[in-house]
Amino acid sequence: MSKLRVFQYSGYAGFWRRFGSNLLDLFVVLFILLLVDVLVGLLLAFFHPVIPPFPGKFSLFLKSFLASLPFKRMFSFFISRIEFFLWIIAFVFLEVILIPWLYSSIMHSSSRQATFGMEMVRDKITDLNGNRISFWRASARYWLKFIFGLVFVIGIMDNILIVITGRKQAFHDILTGCLIWREKV
Repeated sequence: MSKLRVFQYSGYAGFWRRFGSNLLDLFVVLFILLLVDVLVGLLLAFFHPVIPPFPGKFSLFLKSFLASLPFKRMFSFFISRIEFFLWIIAFVFLEVILIPWLYSSIMHSSSRQATFGMEMVRDKITDLNGNRISFWRASARYWLKFIFGLVFVIGIMDNILIVITGRKQAFHDILTGCLIWREKV
């Protein structure tokens, strides 16, 4: 594990530095999502896989619901391909959940101790003792940040804590024992 004294830090990273690095990371994650979608689209286009039935009875319910609508001719294209559309929705859901989590957790627990956005603003993440954080701690931090962001009021309070606390920690940083440091230029 790398120690805090290996790096020269000039203090804790505040709200605007974190906002900037998160915005940069958003573009990185969107680029990764685009690449994954293009690759999956190319695989589907070239290999024409047989789409297995979607598990459960939801596809049958959806087919019967669409067939019962007054304008069922409009939905005939979707009714015949309902399994394919359900698999696409499931894939996109998993993709939007898994890729940002893995990107954030792997980068934070790596020897870089930062995502690409954090590196661009010269920030690093450590535990309270200045050590590199583990993948599991980085994952806990990501999921707490995600959950607090979903609940709007808690998400605002989470970010207000960055401004108020002495170490400029958000609530998810306090709960996971993490610090974001500004690297000295």
